[in-house]
Amino acid sequence: MSLGENFPTRRLVMLLDIHLNLASSATQRSLSHLHHIFIDVETFVDADECVDFITDLDDNDGCTMVVSGSLGEYIVPLIHLLPHIKAIYMLDSSEEQWKNEDYRKIRGVYSDIQSLCNRLCSPSHHRWQEPLSFSTFPPVWVSSSSDHQAEKQEAMFMYAQLLRDILLEMNENRDETKREMLEECRQLYSDNEAQLRHIADFEREYTAERAVWWFTKDTFLYRILNQALRTQDIIILYKLRLFIKDLYFQLKSLHDEATTTTYTVFRGQVMPVLFQIDVDSRQSIMNTFADIHHLSAMGEEDEVLFSMGAIFRILSVEQSADGVWHVCLRLCTDEDKQLAQLREHMRKQIWHPRERLRLGKLALEMGEFTKAQILYKAMLDDAKFIHNDSLLCALLHSDLGAIYGHCGQYADCLREYERAITLNEQHHPSNRLAVASIRCNRSAIFSLLEEYDRALIECQHAIAIEQSTGQARPLRLATYDEQMGEIMIAKGKVSEALTCYERAQTVRLEHMSGNHPDLASLYNKMASAYAVQERLSDAYAWCKRALTIQLDCLPPGHIALSETYALLGNIAYGQSQYDEARRQQESALALQERNLSANHVLTAHTHVSLAMTLLALGEYKVAAEHTTRALAVFRTIFPSEHQEIQLTQELLNMIQREQ
Repeated sequence: MSLGENFPTRRLVMLLDIHLNLASSATQRSLSHLHHIFIDVETFVDADECVDFITDLDDNDGCTMVVSGSLGEYIVPLIHLLPHIKAIYMLDSSEEQWKNEDYRKIRGVYSDIQSLCNRLCSPSHHRWQEPLSFSTFPPVWVSSSSDHQAEKQEAMFMYAQLLRDILLEMNENRDETKREMLEECRQLYSDNEAQLRHIADFEREYTAERAVWWFTKDTFLYRILNQALRTQDIIILYKLRLFIKDLYFQLKSLHDEATTTTYTVFRGQVMPVLFQIDVDSRQSIMNTFADIHHLSAMGEEDEVLFSMGAIFRILSVEQSADGVWHVCLRLCTDEDKQLAQLREHMRKQIWHPRERLRLGKLALEMGEFTKAQILYKAMLDDAKFIHNDSLLCALLHSDLGAIYGHCGQYADCLREYERAITLNEQHHPSNRLAVASIRCNRSAIFSLLEEYDRALIECQHAIAIEQSTGQARPLRLATYDEQMGEIMIAKGKVSEALTCYERAQTVRLEHMSGNHPDLASLYNKMASAYAVQERLSDAYAWCKRALTIQLDCLPPGHIALSETYALLGNIAYGQSQYDEARRQQESALALQERNLSANHVLTAHTHVSLAMTLLALGEYKVAAEHTTRALAVFRTIFPSEHQEIQLTQELLNMIQREQ
């Protein structure tokens, strides 16, 4: 799979009046320069075709517009509010015509195409237009009654720091890593001759001492790396790991040698926003930054560069009389203590001597299952990486099985688990604890497939192996208790399930931070048990505790949140709060459809729950649609006589009778 396939396009769309003279050599030279800046340049003379093209673009596919003549009066009102339109430039138009209009995305009005192209092609213009992405936490004026609340930070910072550290710790052959990076860059820019020449220059001239210069040069590297950092794209960042390391360590060297201790820097934005950042290097122990003006390719600019993972605190946000927002930030000097504790636990949890495997485990923890699958398959296919290490191979197959399980690919999941067990038993019979863990994971898959007798056998087998070694691991025993609790609920033994969960809770609170996502998962299981007992207030309380942890300590949009939303929806349904039930169930479904395969059993269950809620609300047509989708999924997973299929079919029949 090409890692460039999912990379957002830098696109320029031009709607030009047919009467505009494009034939002159000067105009043609100007237009050709645009192909050096933008990956795609689309030109239209028909406004309707242009609108159709723009509205079909993905919201994440950023686009700059050039509109000429009277066509602007027609198209600008139609496209101005589209999220992927980042900037609009007017050509051969009256500046007065747009001055009083509330079209903030219009960046300028130009009388001729040459001056417009010069503006679009200027390096400073593109650096100004690069969007910034900030995750925010409470500003200093928030109530300071809690020290934790005053310094609370987003979990995404923690994962960004873990990712950065893994990339910096990688110690590989520079030539091979450089070749791998450039192959990907060439594939991404395969249709852009100008950028391909820059890539050739980089291949020929690059040294670690020139990292800052290459980053500040407005070429392929600056664009790819900035985009990958904004989206925390693990795959792209891994491909760029050589350059990331060089850039970080050059920046750190400059930071350590710096004599200036305080800075106030400004950053403009394509929107009318100006960021002011106050920095004191004497207090900043968490972030690396430096004045790079003497090394920058943008020699005419004073620049301060911050390393990836830098954290800022918002001090104030004000709008000036001319409509520009002024955002004051300060580089953080403190750290969320609970998140720091969780980060260290996560670091130990994903640690392995092989850095690539650490990266794969981090992707799995972040819920990036597609990217994790790519990383693990690449490791298994890499003979140099495996190097006849059957123990490593068994671990890779086990983790890949877990990834398949999260993706709803249950046959592939069980196959990988079987391969891992076979490798351990044949080549490492003493590694029985690993086999115990895999058998518990298999038990969880059988539970999802509602094969509870098989799930019970696997879980009991795992417990027996763990206890027989004399090296029982407390957290693994807690996992076995949780799995046994799920089986007990399925068998109608809810009190026994709660005993298992309470035992697991005691162990987890002794051995991990109170904000660990595994505790949230346990609290959801406890909520489910209380819901079965119709103790809905208790179920709601445990579910909210789970949600608080997840919102604090998981990346935005993590699939684990869908389980909590689905539970909250089912609890609200049980309390006849159908509008709230619908809201929560739709939130769960949105996350599942974004992160899971279309035939995932959890998605099907959410369709059923939502259908029941819609039935209660009298929305029979939509209820029938969700039930039909659930039924289609269940038929791909279960045999035709399975109870899940029969019950869902009965629900569909009932809805259809009501229509």
